[in-house]
Amino acid sequence: MCCKQLRLALSWSRRVLTACGSEVPQLEQVLLLHAAWPTLFVVQISQSGGLPALQLLLAPELTKEHGSKGKDEEESEDIKTRFDRLTEFRIDLAEAAACKGLALFNPETPGLAKCTLVERMRERVSTGLEEYCRDRRGEDQTADRALALQAIVSSLTAVLKSDDVATAILGEACKLNDVFMEVFSASLLPHSTSTIFTMPVPSGGNVLTFPSFRTPSIFPPFGFLPQIPVNPSSIIN
Repeated sequence: MCCKQLRLALSWSRRVLTACGSEVPQLEQVLLLHAAWPTLFVVQISQSGGLPALQLLLAPELTKEHGSKGKDEEESEDIKTRFDRLTEFRIDLAEAAACKGLALFNPETPGLAKCTLVERMRERVSTGLEEYCRDRRGEDQTADRALALQAIVSSLTAVLKSDDVATAILGEACKLNDVFMEVFSASLLPHSTSTIFTMPVPSGGNVLTFPSFRTPSIFPPFGFLPQIPVNPSSIIN
């Protein structure tokens, strides 16, 4: 289930980046996606109610080669706090899309050349999130909720380490490269389908079962994101 959600998050993000057209060259897309994928994945998992299980998977990685025990415990608590906050917000599909957009369009991504364009896209997503919260939740909650969600995304981006998350969900961090290659080499035609990875058994031998759920549609159009061309018949339900 973890790998299925990872592929959904990466495919969604690639469609958004592709919808930007030539403004975001493929090299820039790879840089953005590689920097943002742990946060994109966590937001995707949050929609399934699977964050507690993900935290258990991450726990062993947080105790490996990260310095003193005190630092490990502090880092683990930071991640737990952020996961708890994200769970408490019970974000809907549009808010999840906005959170992914905020994570994806990060002008501070290392090696990025199109910083101005990416910053403009991020501002567009941020404004769209505020407007959505105002329309759906009322003026009183708009600023606090939108700012809080932006803060959660920023803090997740800062605290999540790519190798830790990749090892936890794929068994080995190096396998992430294979997933990226498949996502970027796959056709974006609406009728295309891709093989879903199966969840590897952790090294300890304990299999964690994620709660069953109906996977939400991830390709509806949102005004604050580049339009994603997709055939409704291809949406995964």
